Amino acid sequence: MKIYIIYWLSLTLTLSLTSIAYADPPDWAGQFNVSDYEFNASMTGILLINGEVARDSLNQIAAFVEDEVRGVATPIAIGDQWLFFLTVYSNAAVGEMITFRAYIAGQDTVLPVAETIEFQLNAIIGQPNAPFEWNVTRLIYDLNQNQQVDVGDIQWLCQFYLGSQLGDPNYFSQFDYDQNHAIDETDLVYLMTIWCGGQP
Repeated sequence: MKIYIIYWLSLTLTLSLTSIAYADPPDWAGQFNVSDYEFNASMTGILLINGEVARDSLNQIAAFVEDEVRGVATPIAIGDQWLFFLTVYSNAAVGEMITFRAYIAGQDTVLPVAETIEFQLNAIIGQPNAPFEWNVTRLIYDLNQNQQVDVGDIQWLCQFYLGSQLGDPNYFSQFDYDQNHAIDETDLVYLMTIWCGGQP
């Protein structure tokens, strides 16, 4: 019964969140000009969300040096693969650290990618039969999108469902249901279950 209730709550919350507008898709392609860079490297890869291959043609992968865009790609369906062919640009032949971000179209959100690379002129990283893997983690209960499940998500949930403007962080100590001195996903699931009339 508990599993069914939590599943129903997750589905209900997911459907509710679809009506909330997040940021527009990022205009990464418009934020850099390939002619500004002397060198490039090529990557062929796939995007994994929580370990599952992403299969949305509107997803994006972008390469960055700090906050400067150095390349962007969308996937192409080839057989049963959704491959990104990403060209990364630099004015240093070697040595720049490249980080990545992924735009997840189905969730209208940008997530950091776990992997990084060191730029090298004319490098070829990944190929269709052995693609590079970009991994992102989507926390189901990260309602305020700060890449962790914490007291902020309890506050977000209170405001979303109750319209409460609860500014005192000490107020939320009562939601530490598992008494582990932290507000985490277990507490959030428990709270959602209580509010919807279930028996956790």
